[in-house]
Formats: sequence, C-alpha cells, structure tokens
Amino acid sequence: MSSALSVGMAIDPAVLFPRVRGTARRDAARRGATRRDTVALPTWRFGLVYDTCPMSARDWDAALQRMLGRIVATGGQVTDGFPHYGDPATGRWTTSPAGDWTGGFWNGLCWLAAHATGKDPYREWALAWTERLRSRATSDTVFRGFLFYYGALLGAVLLGDPRARAIALEGAAGWARSYNARAGAFPLGAEAKVSDVGHGEANIDTVQGAALLVWAAREAGEPTWRQMAISHTRRHIEFCIRSDGSVCQSASFDPGTGAMLRRYTHKGIRDDSTWARAQAWAIVGYTLMHRWTGERDFLDVAVRTADWWLAHAP
Repeated sequence: MSSALSVGMAIDPAVLFPRVRGTARRDAARRGATRRDTVALPTWRFGLVYDTCPMSARDWDAALQRMLGRIVATGGQVTDGFPHYGDPATGRWTTSPAGDWTGGFWNGLCWLAAHATGKDPYREWALAWTERLRSRATSDTVFRGFLFYYGALLGAVLLGDPRARAIALEGAAGWARSYNARAGAFPLGAEAKVSDVGHGEANIDTVQGAALLVWAAREAGEPTWRQMAISHTRRHIEFCIRSDGSVCQSASFDPGTGAMLRRYTHKGIRDDSTWARAQAWAIVGYTLMHRWTGERDFLDVAVRTADWWLAHAP
C-alpha cells in the first residue's frame, strides 16, 4: 500500500468534516478525548473514506477562527485590486490591480467563509471581487483556470449563487477558446506572468484549474470542454512528471505539432531539480482532477508524487 495515505482529501471544499468514528474514535478515547471533543479529517482512496486523522474540536475551531479573522482583516484593508502577497511581519498586503494569477484565491477564501458561517459580509466580499474578475475571462493566460475555479465556481457550487455561476461559465468559455488541439493542452499564453510565456509553454501549476472546465462542461452542455480538461491534465504527465514521481515544473512544446521540445524548472536551481511548490501543485492538481473525473491514472499520479515527497522531504 502506498505511504501517501491521505493524498485524496481536503482538496474538495464541498466536503463537510464528519465526526470521528471507527479506530480513530477509539484512539481519541485512549487519549481522553470524547466524541464531542474530537473531529475527524477523512482521508480517501479510490473515492472512499478509509481512515481518519483525529483533531480536537477546540483546535479545529481555533484554527478556523484565526483564518476568519485574517479574512476580515484583509477585507477591511484591501479596497483596490486583489491581495497578492502579504508581509509576514506586518500583515500588510501587496495588491495586484486585476488579480494577476492569485486573485481567485482571495475570492475563494471569502466563498468558503460564507459557506462555513452563513454570514453576509463574506458573501458580499466574494461577490464584489468575483465581479472584478469578470474582465479576466478574455485574458491570454492559462491561469484563468485558477481565477475562475476558486474565484467564481466555489460560489456556484457551495452557495448556489447565480452570479458566481454566470461568471465561472464566462471564464470557462474564454479559456476553452485557447485550447491547442495539436498539443492536447492549454498553453501558458502571453499574459501568464511567468518568466517563459507564450503559446508553446506549459507548467504543472495549471492542472488543478482544469477542474473548472469539467464542471462547466456539465453546466453549459459542452462535453468537449471536459475532454479538453482531461487531455490537458494527461498531457502534463508527459510534460512534467518524472518516472520516479518527482516533478519538473515546466515544458516547452511546438505549437504547430504539439511535440514536447524540452523540460525545465524555471523556479528551481537547475532544470533537473525539483521545486517544492511544483511538487505540491502536482499532488493537489491530480487529486482534484481525479475527484472531478474519476480517471484512475490521475489518482495514480497524485499518489506517486505524494510518495516521492514523503520519501524526500527533510
């Protein structure tokens, strides 16, 4: 059995955490915790819960309150643009006017907070920033997957918000138009905000965004969008996943033929190095795409990349 036991969960924000049960409950009892005091974070294999990681309800609530507090502080501080990165010492945000590649993450946090608490301010913030994302549907960047999955789709899926649904579908439709059928993938595009951009570049970061098209295919009655998403995800196995389960962040391909030309790690020390965040992108992306599509080879890649990380992390 793979050592990557918990690779499959915590990626799907619509999953609600159940109370502890089975062996996890007995383990918690031995530590003096009661069922009321303990929650369980489920772990998954082949789509089924098969184990749990107990966590005290007090610790869970404390973590949640800290996250909600940071969201409130951010919503009060950032009025123009989107939070892009924060100063860990001061908490002050550097913003981007149109969201860059991270804008959807802030919206997503607001949607999750609205879902968790049922409170209006989070939903109002989420809607306001989601509307600001609308113009990005025509941006020449593969990161539209990030922007509209987290930034709009979560509002449609978790809260049934019709405006979020409409904006998510606009983002999906715009992104689908950039698909390169010869490569079977979406190129980074000219506005991707990375060092090597254009219509013959790809990177592992973009796999998780493909889930936007899987959802949109069903919502809009466009089955080809689902096939584009699956092809994009599968092609990045060739582009970025090494035989030992480590990840090469980026690849170049011929836009005319789709043939891969080179692999490289533009944020690593050298082309054959493994950048930690790229490894994480692969674990998250292939897990998420397995959960949306059921494709077994995506789960295999998620487990293989997680196993490599567990074996090599300091």
